[in-house]
Amino acid sequence: MSFEDQFPEELFSQEEQAAEPDLKDELQCCVELLGGSTCAEFGRGPFGRGLFTTKDMLPDETVLSLPLDACIVVRADSVDGQLETPPERYVKREWQRKHNTLPPILSEFVNACGVISEQWRLAMYFLWAIHRGGDAWESLGPLFPAAADCPVPLLWNATLLDELQDTALSAAAVEEREQTLASFTSFMEQWDQGATLLEELGNPTPSVFLWALCMVKSRAMKDTYDGEALAMIVPLADMANHSLLPGLSGEVNEEQNVFEL
Repeated sequence: MSFEDQFPEELFSQEEQAAEPDLKDELQCCVELLGGSTCAEFGRGPFGRGLFTTKDMLPDETVLSLPLDACIVVRADSVDGQLETPPERYVKREWQRKHNTLPPILSEFVNACGVISEQWRLAMYFLWAIHRGGDAWESLGPLFPAAADCPVPLLWNATLLDELQDTALSAAAVEEREQTLASFTSFMEQWDQGATLLEELGNPTPSVFLWALCMVKSRAMKDTYDGEALAMIVPLADMANHSLLPGLSGEVNEEQNVFEL
């Protein structure tokens, strides 16, 4: 079976995929639902949807600010794969308070540092968020690029890989893709709580998990909070990357408990 056959087009409904929302209103509403703020506007440009400023920005002016508890946050892997601090963190508790209750089985998975990689933990968390994580994240779900539109070789079909004109890179992408699909299937079959976790995530197929993993690989960032390394997906921050010249920086503001661009 080919990868194209495995990936389901019904990850989001046809109505969701076909809808072209009023981005300015739709995404501004998401910012408000997430408890954040922005001085930019949402719209379309030559390179697709994104955040745009309509005035000159001052040095150190905040373009986008979102509470940490609105982000998908896990404890980052350390160099040796082990972490010394306890797994319970305020970011998880705050997510539970403000959004739908984080299922206990997902909480266990998310906190399995040193056992499960941060990218896998973020991917599972991300899948839950876009399907059951509250109005804001569920509204954002259909706005993430589909597998066919994602610029990550792991999701490319044979034709796109051939266009790379790099047989070694193409072979590496195919090998990693096959290993990821097989590892996901094997893990869920062998773990006695695998079926329970899958049910909480909306029963994603291996290919849907691969898509989520690619969203993590292309969007996750790292920072520290109270001396602890965190890995996170910040909603809407990926919409500020449509310029080839870097003009923004992002970091956690510990005093305000927010992530700022």
